[in-house]
Amino acid sequence: MVRDLDGLIARLRALPVPRIYGTIELGAMALAATSGAYLIWTMLTPVGAFGDWKVAGARDFDPAGDMAVLSRFDPFNRGSGGAATNVVTALPLKLFGISLNTASGRGSAIIEVETLQSSFAVGDEVMAGVVLKSVAFDHVVLTRGGVEELLYVDQSTPAETVAPEGAASPAAAAAPGGMTLDALAASVRATPRVQNGQTTGLVLSAADPTQLSAAGFQPGDIVTRVNGESVTSIEELLERAATPRADGAAIFTVERAGQVQTVRMQVAR
Repeated sequence: MVRDLDGLIARLRALPVPRIYGTIELGAMALAATSGAYLIWTMLTPVGAFGDWKVAGARDFDPAGDMAVLSRFDPFNRGSGGAATNVVTALPLKLFGISLNTASGRGSAIIEVETLQSSFAVGDEVMAGVVLKSVAFDHVVLTRGGVEELLYVDQSTPAETVAPEGAASPAAAAAPGGMTLDALAASVRATPRVQNGQTTGLVLSAADPTQLSAAGFQPGDIVTRVNGESVTSIEELLERAATPRADGAAIFTVERAGQVQTVRMQVAR
């Protein structure tokens, strides 16, 4: 009997004791107890700002500052990256032809560099430091040192205007009736004529030639002076014409078919 009991105890002692499992269970219990205590502490502790937090005061309204920001924002020319390009290049270049590609937004231009005409695609270097940026209907945009400059189609040699047979070429033409300056600006397109880097006149054109005829002009007329003062932009042309003579007429000096003529336009009020 005693031997049987001693044998049972010996066999029980020989069995492996799961020490590692007991350690893991104790660790899990301790972690669960800690998490529970943290959860209870979080629920009982009031929520507040961390540190010495203060509410920032409301910003005072500054009308001058806000209007200054609005004045620098142009919602209609956002893709142009700033003010529109109005600088006509003074480089010794001549533009003879433009090829537009509306599908890709690119194109090419025939430009004369040092008496040699060559075709340049958008992105090509026309001359040292000068790159063809984009092309338009009657001009191209060049970049030189990060500055955009315009080069218009060469208009130094106007197309010959053939007069009807038997018709005399008058020295002065007069508009058939009065025309407002707003109507003139809306119907007539003026392109600067550049010679030796200087704007020497405005080449007139219109989608409908009758609009030019209504003002006394012809397609291809180059306006050099209005009321005796030179003009280099459509704004100057309208400004000069807005101050007519005593008889209410504005006098335009134009080059037509290689001859200097005078167009008298009655300015309507």
